[in-house]
Amino acid sequence: GADATFTTSCTGRFHPLEPCRAVDTRSGTPLADGVPRVVTLLGACQIPAEAKAVCANVTATQSTRGGLVSVYPADVASTGTSVVHFGSGRTRASSTMIKLSPDGRARLEASVPTGGTVHVIVDVSGYFD
Repeated sequence: GADATFTTSCTGRFHPLEPCRAVDTRSGTPLADGVPRVVTLLGACQIPAEAKAVCANVTATQSTRGGLVSVYPADVASTGTSVVHFGSGRTRASSTMIKLSPDGRARLEASVPTGGTVHVIVDVSGYFD
């Protein structure tokens, strides 16, 4: 159930949530090559203030070229680590843990060469406190 918890050695207790779509850029502007976008996850999908990270499925879709998407805390310049690699026009997804900034935000960044774009979807399934 949604109240089950377990302890992990690296980030604290995991709290599952009913799967929920926290971010979907398809309702607006896609991510552009090298232009980070900060998103607030605190409060979305019942993510509470004590959340330090979320478990999520990150999907890249409707890309104009092949590339990659990175997701990291909003208070970090960049991690240099990609979460999802994708081909032109392909839809690809990857499950990951997204660390949050202290104010509950994350930064999405796409690398899509020669001015390409990609839409990103973030579906949350739980959080770590």
